Amino acid sequence: MPKEVNFAALKEIIHFTPTDVQKQILKGMGRFTVVASAKRLGKTMLAAYLALREMFMPRHMVWVLGPNYELASRVWDYIEEWIDMYFGGEQGPFRINKHDKIIENNTTGAKLWMKTSENPTSLLGKGLDLVVMDEAARIEEGIWEGYIQPNLLDKNGRALIISNPFGFNWFYRMYLRGTPEGRLENPEYISFSFPTAVEDDAGNIIGTNNPYAARVEELQALKKSLPRDRWISEYLGAFREGAGQMFKHIEPCIDENIQVPDPNEWFENPVSTHLYSIGVDIAKMEDFTVICIIDKMTHRLVGFWRVNNVSWDLMREKIKESSIRYNDAEIILDATGNAGDIFVENLAEIGVNVDTEFVYTNRTKMLLIDKLVLLMERGQIRFPRIPSLVNELKSFTYHITDSGNVKYGSSRQDDAVNALALACWNLLDIPLEDSVTYNNLFIPKRKSFN
Repeated sequence: MPKEVNFAALKEIIHFTPTDVQKQILKGMGRFTVVASAKRLGKTMLAAYLALREMFMPRHMVWVLGPNYELASRVWDYIEEWIDMYFGGEQGPFRINKHDKIIENNTTGAKLWMKTSENPTSLLGKGLDLVVMDEAARIEEGIWEGYIQPNLLDKNGRALIISNPFGFNWFYRMYLRGTPEGRLENPEYISFSFPTAVEDDAGNIIGTNNPYAARVEELQALKKSLPRDRWISEYLGAFREGAGQMFKHIEPCIDENIQVPDPNEWFENPVSTHLYSIGVDIAKMEDFTVICIIDKMTHRLVGFWRVNNVSWDLMREKIKESSIRYNDAEIILDATGNAGDIFVENLAEIGVNVDTEFVYTNRTKMLLIDKLVLLMERGQIRFPRIPSLVNELKSFTYHITDSGNVKYGSSRQDDAVNALALACWNLLDIPLEDSVTYNNLFIPKRKSFN
């Protein structure tokens, strides 16, 4: 190995010849660089080169982070191979701890760790110079703000955040920060987006942005075999409504005529002859408690309350008050964890009309979400443009696990979606006021409460 290594020399040593796209990214990088692009464009190799390059900086600390071990190891594998092939392996300056996934350059004192977001507590407490987040769109909401960005503060560290688009989730919002419009408020961000396949206006593939890894003929065959959504997301690198997204008919359900002065606490006056249903998602740890109130007669959201860091006594009183106010509305809760069963029992004991038979499990969550999806696809519910609710609906995704199962949503920030789904659980297919039999319904009298 040469006594001094500059960036140009490092590229020559590892035989890394950047493509035109990779050159654009290298030339235009900012403190936080977001690359939303298609598969096989070479972004993982670029990320590996940047991580290895950092290892020649005195005492620099680097993380390579992915949503799971398999995806995080893609960058790691490039670096490990380059060390073995071009830097003498264990006989050279680098030491590789394969068990703990740590690489150290004994000459510079720099270290690199491979991490996953599966255990967020393992992401605490490191002053970092560079973080590479691979397949960031599949990393859970909240990891960047809660764990990664704070670790970059001490050293004014940088981040390369790369991924295929996967619906309008947190990665999409990060990408927007680095667009020309977004940079007006977020000057430290810069975003790039490139397709692998280059198409003309008629959709014909006329070129490729990575001829080393994807030939035009191969891309043409792939386009014929893939669903359109996957082709657009994975090979055109475009954000798309419905790519991994659970709720695809959000805008038609939004009633722009409903004014919401406070997006965290809003209640319409109840109608004495109407029936209402209340869905409640109880806060767990740093999450929010959310109450959604649906008018069964009109299928309209008429009440919304979102709060965190409040006592259980206050939550209990707010739930009780809401039920009383809306004609003894039945309440369905997600109170799993944190002694949630006791919370439900306590509500029932003080006379609140709570559904004690409903049990919130992974199975019932899937049924809840599926019903909400159908109601929205059919345009059978209406709600105002409440930012937290709309953003959660857009960010709520599904994916297929390694075992073939479908996983919905995220462990972070789907509280409003859950509350809305719970409120809609007992809705009929059509609003009661549109039913010819609703006049025969018995409207219950309000109970007396202690």
